[in-house]
Amino acid sequence: MQTGRALLALILGVQAVGCAASPAVPAPAATPPAAPSSPPRVATAESCQAPYCRLFDTPEAAFSEVLKSAPRILAVGEFHALKSHKGLKSPVARFTDTLVPMLAETASDIVIEYWVGTGQCPQQEKEVVREQRPVTQSHAESTPNEFLRLGDQAKARGIRPHPLTVTCEDYQRILKAGDESVREMLVLTARMFSSNAKLYFQRNQAIGAEKTIVTYSGAMHNDLRPDHACGEPCSFGKELETLAAGRYVELDLVVPEYIHDGPVWRERVWYPHFDRQAFHPKTTLFNPYPGSYVLIFPSTAGWKPEAQSPSR
Repeated sequence: MQTGRALLALILGVQAVGCAASPAVPAPAATPPAAPSSPPRVATAESCQAPYCRLFDTPEAAFSEVLKSAPRILAVGEFHALKSHKGLKSPVARFTDTLVPMLAETASDIVIEYWVGTGQCPQQEKEVVREQRPVTQSHAESTPNEFLRLGDQAKARGIRPHPLTVTCEDYQRILKAGDESVREMLVLTARMFSSNAKLYFQRNQAIGAEKTIVTYSGAMHNDLRPDHACGEPCSFGKELETLAAGRYVELDLVVPEYIHDGPVWRERVWYPHFDRQAFHPKTTLFNPYPGSYVLIFPSTAGWKPEAQSPSR
């Protein structure tokens, strides 16, 4: 079955971006198509609609609540920025500027969804880039630089940043997958995150360092309860939760203006309890399951989506 492309409409994937030292190798981001327009926000949300929901004055206050459990692995996932989100600060930029400083004393390493080739098979790298360009062309152009900046700012705070190193064998598997190449890239990304996080977690254990390992990926890879078409092969949550003996936290970051009435959003367990048409002056924090959080940033005053062409 030709299920690879079908995943694009069903799951929230990854956008891996390349290193300047080698050709950029983007993995597909299976983000839902942007809504033609967003309904006007005529109401202000003053309360939560679910028993597992709380409001906080700031993202920092909500993040502090998440950190109270002192996780040994903090797996942050984002819903990716698209070109249609121009004028909105992206999830990775908000995380970098607002939340990373709060990890300076507790985190030792951060694994970032940023692919780096070995430089030994440039032609294969270029072929992967060319093959996946149709599914990455809608992404915000600023994303690669913002992921680089996340690494730089983490390093400045004493947190060691790590990209995902892709081997020639990895590229070959993607190219051989044909119509399943999208799924192959998603599975590969989850596998690389898992192996990297394990390496640094076990190093900390060996030296007796009570520090947190942070991962920053697309919002499907950190799932404890995968509810997307790719399932567990595309998610590292359960594996790393076991490794951390339960001290694993899944945190998804959401910009409220990204949310629309599409199938991917409707599948979120918290979606019925969040009024996407309202203006949200506070930060919303959902905790639907133990160890699983969704942080929705405050609404951006005055933002309106750009007019979309009929073809989109």
